[in-house]
Order: sequence, then C-alpha cells, then structure tokens
Amino acid sequence: ERASSFAALALAPGSLAASWASAGAAGSSSTSDAAAVADLIDPEVRAVASLASLESYAPYDAVILCDVAALAPSQARMLAGFVEAGGGLLLAPGVRADPLFYNGWQGTTGAPVAPVRLVQQVVVPDGGQVLPALTTFSHPALRVVADAKQSDLGSLVFSRYWQLSDNTSREPAVTIGARLATGEPLLAARQLGQGSVMSLAASLDSNGSNLPSRQAFVALLHEIIYHLVDPG
Repeated sequence: ERASSFAALALAPGSLAASWASAGAAGSSSTSDAAAVADLIDPEVRAVASLASLESYAPYDAVILCDVAALAPSQARMLAGFVEAGGGLLLAPGVRADPLFYNGWQGTTGAPVAPVRLVQQVVVPDGGQVLPALTTFSHPALRVVADAKQSDLGSLVFSRYWQLSDNTSREPAVTIGARLATGEPLLAARQLGQGSVMSLAASLDSNGSNLPSRQAFVALLHEIIYHLVDPG
C-alpha cells in the first residue's frame, strides 16, 4: 500500500508476470518473456533510513522520492550532486512531505533542487473533485498519456494534493508541464546542472488520488523515468 510499492510495480510489471508464469498461471506469458519485460527497468526500493549507508548514487540512473518527509543534510547533498552530474530525480510528495526541507533544498551552486515550492496541502471537500487538465499536458514526457482517446487519465481524480508555487516568470529554467483543472501546477520540471528534476503535486499511492488504478499509470511513470534518464 506504499507509494514506493506502486511505483516499483509500475516500473517493472514484468516482475509480476514472471511470478504468475513461475506459478503456472493459466494464460500467462512464458517466464523468459516476462523476464525480458522486467529487465527493461530494474527498480530498487530503499527505506530512507538505509540511505545512511549508501556511498554513491552512481549505480542508478534515476531516483524517485516517494512521500519522503525529508533527507539528512549529507544525503541531500549527495543526491543533489547526483542530479548535477546528470542523474534524474522525481519528487512525488505525499502527506509526510516537509515543505521546509524541499523548499530549502539547494544544490552545490545554491540553486534550488525542487522546480517549485510546496505551498500547502489541499484536501478536497467531500463531494468535490479535482481533475487534471489534459489539454495542458505539454511536457514531452506526457505526450503518450495526454491523448484522451488513448488515455484514461481523464478519469483521474484528486482528493488530496500539494499546491505548488507557479513562479515560472521568476524562474525561466522551470517549466510547468501539466496543470490541474483548477489551473494549479500538476507537474513542474527544471534542469539542475547536467541532470533533470521533475516534481508532481501528488504522491504515487492511493492516498491522494486514484492514479495507481488508472491504466495509464504504468505508461506515465515509464515515460517520466525515460525522460529523466535521457531527455533525447
């Protein structure tokens, strides 16, 4: 039920297919076919506490912070350096996210790591609903899931999300790649050194939206990671 579990399964759905195949489930693909799919992305879920023993992010191409409250100063510096050297970072804040950490997080040059600031958490009143505005999905990583004829993200409903600052006029390096129907940012991106950082307004679990149950969730997360790893 954790955001990291949803993300890991979405990034390597073949791992689930492989478990079905090994169990001999009827109608499943072969184990070799499932393994080939699983090998496309190899996610590793780590608890924040285990990062204290991590010596380098060099073995990784991208990092997702799934509803992480905050990082220790040494961990934050190492992760910022990873991005500046060409790594990719996706921020998916949830109910635990500490705005003081994210809003004050800086790289080695003093530039903000997060594309936009976390302003406040918004809880949608009972009976209300906040939808994404698919016509505003302008970021290249969202092109695959922006077409309402092929994507079910039009049925994505948010019950809780972070209000993100909309300061692109003062931050030309920041782009707003998608918005909610309210006009608030849903996805923001920026370059940090040689790498890229993207920030969502919501977590990747079911606490704030029905995103994990949308068919487009898998494609959405894959496209974001592909772009963070290699924007070309």
